[in-house]
Amino acid sequence: MDFIGEKCAACHEVFTADDDIVVCPDCGSPHHRDCYMKEKKCANADKHLSGYKWARNKSTDSEGTGVKQQDITVRVCPVCKLPNLPESERCVRCGARLEDASAENGMHQENERPDMEYGPNAYTGIDNTLSFLGFDPNEDMGGSTLSEVLHFVRINTIYYIPLFKRMKDFGKRVSLNFVCLLWPELYFASRKMWFWALLAGIVKVILGVPSTALNFMDRFGDNDDLSFIIDTISQNKDFIFQLQDACYMIDWVVNIIFCLLGNWLYYRYVLKTLDKLHERGISVKSDPALITSAGGLKYTNILIMLAFELLLSPILVYFMVSILK
Repeated sequence: MDFIGEKCAACHEVFTADDDIVVCPDCGSPHHRDCYMKEKKCANADKHLSGYKWARNKSTDSEGTGVKQQDITVRVCPVCKLPNLPESERCVRCGARLEDASAENGMHQENERPDMEYGPNAYTGIDNTLSFLGFDPNEDMGGSTLSEVLHFVRINTIYYIPLFKRMKDFGKRVSLNFVCLLWPELYFASRKMWFWALLAGIVKVILGVPSTALNFMDRFGDNDDLSFIIDTISQNKDFIFQLQDACYMIDWVVNIIFCLLGNWLYYRYVLKTLDKLHERGISVKSDPALITSAGGLKYTNILIMLAFELLLSPILVYFMVSILK
């Protein structure tokens, strides 16, 4: 696109043919390269969350002569309402056919783009092309809009959008979460679901006590300072082996249950957390950044959960030894 005659969004100087121009990938605002590199961000960055889009000055032509350029029409998607180029056959966002778009929505002028409550660039961390996968961002997902759910989930939304839609539309609860099959407590902790993380972690540590005790005996069997614990484990070795096999089977059953219901538990957690934010007057319109920070992934929680299990495990081993003594 020719920006000669337009103004730099940062310094507001008129572009000439000799200028090195860069364009913001989010809103399309043109800048001198030096201006953009100086601030390392778009001059209109504070407007991105509201869906701001730079528009060419109607009074300026491509040669900067001041002659009003010819308006350019766009085809508005009948599904997600995104304006597309006139020659487009399918929407670049959701893939819907645009053959009937002009008949249903009319041909809109480029600078008369229909207002959208939530623009595709309003979602930090979410791929703009696949933001809603063709779904209505204002659709009710059970007390919260789809856009609020997306803001909260942030990571892996391409997986969660259709999954949550099936749960809402058809009451579906069972799905596969392979992380929960192996480490349910770490999945829940990373998604900030501390109730389920602690519950799953405590159950996992309890079921792992027999194995931990046997490993403890093998590793510290020659340590006289731990003779009380080692002797007790050794005397009840056969029973602990049987208990280990039973706990191993129960652990797999518990993990399979979490594997099948983990996504549904997360869906319910998302909606409940958003309801609490709504009670405080927080919404995607008023404070989208706060909703985003309340959700998403927090990998440091995994380390916290592992440390918790590491501290709890020897305590429960000592408790078991005290009972068997």
